[in-house]
Amino acid sequence: MATENWSAAEIANRPSLEDFHSAFDVVFIDASGYLNLCADMSAAHYQLVCTLTICVYDSVCLYHSILFCLLVVWRQM
Repeated sequence: MATENWSAAEIANRPSLEDFHSAFDVVFIDASGYLNLCADMSAAHYQLVCTLTICVYDSVCLYHSILFCLLVVWRQM
């Protein structure tokens, strides 16, 4: 037992990405390779989250450009 390579056996038993895709609509695997963080998320819910994220990002970028960009006013003398 002391000479057995446990990490190689662990990698051999790890589920493949195809296994996850066959069981779940949305797949986001953690670093261990065993847990799908989006297991309870439907494809429709994922699309909604993506849409809302883009809307929030766009509004933050708009406010950032209004608040932090210098507006240069050119006047003719």
